[in-house]
Amino acid sequence: MASYRIPIHGLQEERNPSTSVKRTLNSPKNCDLYPRMESEVSIFTTNGMQLEYRIVGSGTETILAFHGFGQSIDDFNPFYGLIKPHQRLVSIRLFQHGNSQFPEQRIPHQPLQKLEFALVIQEFINFLQVSEFYLLGYSLGGKVCLNLLESIPRNIKGVLLLAPDGFKNNRIYSFTSKTAVGRSIYRYILNNPNPLFNLSKVLNSTGIINDGLHRFVMHHMRDYDQRKLVYDTWLIYRDFEINQRALQEILAQSSIPFNALFGKFDRIIRPEIALDFFEDDLAKSMHILNSGHLILNPSTKKFIQENGLWLGE
Repeated sequence: MASYRIPIHGLQEERNPSTSVKRTLNSPKNCDLYPRMESEVSIFTTNGMQLEYRIVGSGTETILAFHGFGQSIDDFNPFYGLIKPHQRLVSIRLFQHGNSQFPEQRIPHQPLQKLEFALVIQEFINFLQVSEFYLLGYSLGGKVCLNLLESIPRNIKGVLLLAPDGFKNNRIYSFTSKTAVGRSIYRYILNNPNPLFNLSKVLNSTGIINDGLHRFVMHHMRDYDQRKLVYDTWLIYRDFEINQRALQEILAQSSIPFNALFGKFDRIIRPEIALDFFEDDLAKSMHILNSGHLILNPSTKKFIQENGLWLGE
């Protein structure tokens, strides 16, 4: 198979990908609530990885959107009305969500690398026949966007983040995903969750962990499939730590529009964890809304519209 070169952040990488795409027509969930637009769900496969995505809109200006943990591409439905006639929103499922799949055998010991994922996205946008694109990310999807911005800034035209993860490393997450002891403990919890539930209740009642984290444990750990999804997702993306200084320099030296919206009452990703990043010239890029973590709603859409924050404006 013929190889081709993909420029990444000033480098060139030889690739011999085996790519394939299959498409199915699909209507967005609750489509009657939002503008009726062209919608297509497809699968893109390369190098043993599979991405499920939906295209809404028929323009050529492309916005890649990444949802949060345990969520889906339907989460961006409230923003369909913001899509301009010349734009298209390409919502991509995170790995192990829906039909997006990362190689199972790699999860325990060979996680996804930042440059590796940037190459996958390069192959994907080459398939879409674009070289530049915008990024839209919610929660964990925001962390994915930050890593893409750090890896391939020359291909990115603008970034809009919603309650984004990634600005501060979580100690519990790092211990569970990056240490052999942490991974062993979690493998035990997969089949024996009650000690975790009891510990969470005690830590929450004593104020050691906040209500948001306690609710996350009680909600996302309630059955085996949910616990497995948490485990797999944490391990797959465990090397997606951003270099804040490098990102600040990229934004300072470029004209890439960059905005991040946080919920004032968010107990999952507190706005204050990002204050160190949004200092000096970046202060105006941070916006605090009167909401919690569930920020993908018509009120946020209205705020984006009224303040001219939509991508491409």
